[in-house]
Amino acid sequence: WSDFLSDLEEMLPDYSYIVSLSPQIKGETEFEVRLKMASPGLAAHLQFLENLYRREFQVVQVNNESPTEGGYLISEVSFVYKGLD
Repeated sequence: WSDFLSDLEEMLPDYSYIVSLSPQIKGETEFEVRLKMASPGLAAHLQFLENLYRREFQVVQVNNESPTEGGYLISEVSFVYKGLD
């Protein structure tokens, strides 16, 4: 788990943060993750998605997006992470 959380932290663009995180174990070495991320705008959101693809996370999907009054974009993203040891 610590490797996964470390990878996730490295992929977050500046001034972005995780609002919620919900992992679901799918097998011995993989799990599906659904998270909500707050980012300062669309560019940071797209950078995060690009980072997920670059690290070979699978089945990356944007499920929902909504702006906040403070100008942040809240995005619900799901993906499959393989690599549990």
